[in-house]
Amino acid sequence: MDYKRGTRIVMDEDKIRREGKYDLDKVYQNIDELAEYAGLIKKNKYTYICQGNEKDLAALAIFNFHKLVEAEWFTKNVKEWTWINKEEGDENLIEHFKNENEGVWV
Repeated sequence: MDYKRGTRIVMDEDKIRREGKYDLDKVYQNIDELAEYAGLIKKNKYTYICQGNEKDLAALAIFNFHKLVEAEWFTKNVKEWTWINKEEGDENLIEHFKNENEGVWV
């Protein structure tokens, strides 16, 4: 499947295991459920893509801007978080949200 927009997420699995505050399997399950709720398709362990329709931007916004950035279990444990845009270029969402003072990071 070819896609133009999506999100790549890499969690800090070593940190999650070491701290023991969150269950790693549950973290991934939560991400999968939020992606499904937003209407995204899971491409692989790290990548969620849009369906290729007029709802793509809304789906990404719901997933990234309204769900994940507000979840402390996510923001304190995400290692890489990229907004994928094949037309305009990718964006590092960790940097974006920190610059906008959005989310819980420390």
